[in-house]
Amino acid sequence: MIRYLILNMFAGLVLFMTGCGSLVQDVPDAKVPQESEKPVVISFISPQDSLLAVSVQLTRTVLGTYQSGTIVSNAVVTIADGNRFIALPYVQGSNGIYAAPARNFPLQAGKTYTLSVKMPSRQELSSSATIPENTPIQSVVIDSAVAVYNGSQPVYRYTAQLKWKDVAGQADYYRIRGDQVITRVVTGPNTQTQTASYVTAVLFDNRPNRYLITDLNQDGQLLTSAKGLYVRFAENTTGQPVGPANTVNLYLLHTDKLYYDYHNALKNYSESDGNPFAEPVLLPNNIQGGGLGCFAAFNQSVVRFTPK
Repeated sequence: MIRYLILNMFAGLVLFMTGCGSLVQDVPDAKVPQESEKPVVISFISPQDSLLAVSVQLTRTVLGTYQSGTIVSNAVVTIADGNRFIALPYVQGSNGIYAAPARNFPLQAGKTYTLSVKMPSRQELSSSATIPENTPIQSVVIDSAVAVYNGSQPVYRYTAQLKWKDVAGQADYYRIRGDQVITRVVTGPNTQTQTASYVTAVLFDNRPNRYLITDLNQDGQLLTSAKGLYVRFAENTTGQPVGPANTVNLYLLHTDKLYYDYHNALKNYSESDGNPFAEPVLLPNNIQGGGLGCFAAFNQSVVRFTPK
């Protein structure tokens, strides 16, 4: 009886594998959609930025040999507000970046700006974005704890939450982010000490209050962000300070809807983590004229402080 069951299981497995093999079919090239290259334009503008920057590249086709010529270096890129405009020259050696100092074309809240891109093929692309009003941060709630890393070196772990008053009577979209500048004393050549600085991100949890927030069902109320985590190194194993205290920067971005939708789609894509059963994520597109990409705006407020 056992032998009979084993033989039946083996036969069933063979039939299953044979059936799966029939699902694999070669698709002729003629049946694959023949899409040509399309321009991809990405830009986010803000009154607080020191640089106006636009990325212009080309998509990769489904068929054919991959080439490195996806970067566009000879387009004509301008940003205008109706009465004035600025041309953004190509940044040599960059990956399709066109940029100009923001001081040459100051941006203002409430104004609508138009991005125009004329491709070398004479294809003309355009988009527009309106900069939201600035929303100030009202308070920062900080909590701390002490942990031990790298032997006996103490490390202070902090969390921070931002609070702000939502603008009443309209749909609003926000993004929270932060960074910290860490300066440490290290031993260099010839046992001489020197300082080294680097910037790390303040990590905001996606749940329960994501770092991307809307005022849906809480219009005009006091909003609270997720908790952001950062650290401060106090001293090394010999009890000597490892460097000045960190500078922490926390940012509240009041964004337009497209900025929110675009980054929310990127978040959903990253959270799928290669799951083959995850739903496809479509990136929003507001580039007119046959292109792809996103031209969006935000207004930023910041709080800077030194953890104690």
